[in-house]
Amino acid sequence: MNKVRTALKYLENSLKIEKSLDLKGSAASDTHLNICAVLSQMGSHEQALSHAMEALILLQEELILKAINPEEYDDKNDRSSVLVIA
Repeated sequence: MNKVRTALKYLENSLKIEKSLDLKGSAASDTHLNICAVLSQMGSHEQALSHAMEALILLQEELILKAINPEEYDDKNDRSSVLVIA
């Protein structure tokens, strides 16, 4: 629909909500990657890179937690492919 600024606004609001919740793992990593894609489309590549790096950090933390406590994580939710994307 070519409404990238509106999309960015909603993604930023989503990120604020996700950060306020105390969730296991990294629900915000997907939102960071989506913000990265929108910012890149807008030509804001430095800001996009910042969000990609934040997603990468969150995904790495999630995989470490999964390795430490595998019984707390669902094996059907393999986040390694998202890590590769980041």
